[in-house]
Amino acid sequence: MAHLGMREAFCAMLKSRAFLASFVVATVSGSLSGVLYYFEQVLGYAFLRQSVPTDVVFNVFIVFSSLVAAFRTSHALVRYTDAAAYLHKLSACWFDSASTLMAFCRVSESPPEEIFKFQQTLVRLVSLMSALSLDGLQGAAADG
Repeated sequence: MAHLGMREAFCAMLKSRAFLASFVVATVSGSLSGVLYYFEQVLGYAFLRQSVPTDVVFNVFIVFSSLVAAFRTSHALVRYTDAAAYLHKLSACWFDSASTLMAFCRVSESPPEEIFKFQQTLVRLVSLMSALSLDGLQGAAADG
């Protein structure tokens, strides 16, 4: 995937389905709260005082929601760092296998031209296999 500039990345974020859905929900919620504020404060209908729970219930709900959000964020961060560590291990394994095969070339009795050709081919094939494995990890969404 080509590197996107800041402007292209911002435009892609604005066109994403998740952003549009959250923008619609936020707009509807904000409009509804504005209407409720208008009826409650400006027109003086005072109907919210009867339906709003006590402060204790509200505080318990806020604490519960905060804990859930914190644990979910923590779990997502652990999964991300584990995946990054596995990608580094994958790169290290490709490097180890290529360097081991290169080391075997030092004691070979073949002509230097064939050894050089083998080494060049080996590096290209290992690079290709590494790129294909990373492409496979990227998933089917990138195929489109």
